[in-house]
Amino acid sequence: MEINDFRKALEKATQGIPRKHPEAIKSLFREYPHSITLECNPNMMDTKSDCFTYAFKEKIPQNIIDKIYSQEGERSNNNEDDRFQELLDNGFISFHDTQKDDDDTILYFENNVVKHFGKIEGDKIISKWGGKGHIWKHAVFEVPFSYGNTVKYSNGQVDIEVLKKIFRISS
Repeated sequence: MEINDFRKALEKATQGIPRKHPEAIKSLFREYPHSITLECNPNMMDTKSDCFTYAFKEKIPQNIIDKIYSQEGERSNNNEDDRFQELLDNGFISFHDTQKDDDDTILYFENNVVKHFGKIEGDKIISKWGGKGHIWKHAVFEVPFSYGNTVKYSNGQVDIEVLKKIFRISS
């Protein structure tokens, strides 16, 4: 199996109506055997929850997450490509190229811009695909092609002060 062909097919399968994604991904198995399983089907109306929220929900207080998403439209020009890059550039979390024993977070990059976050669980990743998407359990590169071809790892320790500064949140 050519991994990029699979990832491009996966990209196509996860476009459109999210409730159709599980069957579309399952049907890919015939041509592209994979280990992707549906971990959770979140409330489809929760458009504020995404891969960032899912990966860091246990590390960032909910009131700060709520403030981030209430301001997001105001502070950005809705450029998905650099939505969280400013956080990384300012030291929100540290990350590295090789996975270490205490790492619990994975970051996906394309052209040095972060595209996706996931949680490490053993040899698998659990991540939410899209604002209205599902939560999937998968191998490191069993993700849509647009999430990038470079991964970095982190122990997931966050600097809340960076969040507050960038999103102009007072304590």
